[in-house]
Amino acid sequence: MVEFEEKPKLSEALDLVIPERYLIQEADGPGETNAWGVTTDRRTINPQTVRVIVGNDQVPTDSRCFVHYGAIEVAKWYNDNQAIIKSSMAFFMLDPIRPFDGNYLGEEIIIEGEKTESGIYLTPTPETKLPCNIRITHVPENSVFEVGNEVITIDAAQYTLKYEDKTFVRLKENEIIAKVVNGETIPLDKYILVEYVEEENRQLTDENDYKAHLKDVSLKFRLFVPEVDFTPTEPSKNVDAKILSFGPNINAERVGADIGDMVYINRNRGLKLNDGRWIINFDTILFVYEKN
Repeated sequence: MVEFEEKPKLSEALDLVIPERYLIQEADGPGETNAWGVTTDRRTINPQTVRVIVGNDQVPTDSRCFVHYGAIEVAKWYNDNQAIIKSSMAFFMLDPIRPFDGNYLGEEIIIEGEKTESGIYLTPTPETKLPCNIRITHVPENSVFEVGNEVITIDAAQYTLKYEDKTFVRLKENEIIAKVVNGETIPLDKYILVEYVEEENRQLTDENDYKAHLKDVSLKFRLFVPEVDFTPTEPSKNVDAKILSFGPNINAERVGADIGDMVYINRNRGLKLNDGRWIINFDTILFVYEKN
């Protein structure tokens, strides 16, 4: 049972709160109506800090917590001021920040582009965000990671939140699939690092590029090209891959293959890294090729 505190502020320093409904433009003349807009990002307007009136084994009574923005929308109201929410909606305690088990807070990793000594960037984009790479800033009591660790999440759709003018990424432990140590990607738990063997699909890409070029030319010059289907050919749903490394809970006996072996896997059932390698769940392996 909790009491929701004040709405989040756009800026603590300026003491500004984003309204749920706001006037876009005043009416210009008689008979005209005002135009109103509605804030759609509920994380900017819903109260997300609570005082715990009655807690449980996980969330202590009389603590202050930060909760999911939707907690107030699904809460069961006991009276006008107090509501009951699921404890799983509480991400971390406050004063100071202490994540609950299975939860971590982190920050996005931004790579600055190469530039000259005078400060001129040599790349079109001065900064590049790694959407799945997160640097951990806060850990729970029973943590398998440390503050400062760089980890890789299963996708880029992690929960972001703002607290005290800082933007954090909330991570769930079961969605962290790898960590980066000295620049090397180390898969975790049931994940493995592989490299796709793309000979067939490289040829397919060339064929699709040729079809696209031929279609552009035929449209530009109004040419009729008989017996040519311009529809791109979809790549195979499965692909050969070479195992590069295992997670700590995986071994050759469990996978049925060793590092360097060739396997046949479901395509796109994992995370593609910037260098072209993939992190996949070993359950996506369909079979292992016999060694010659």
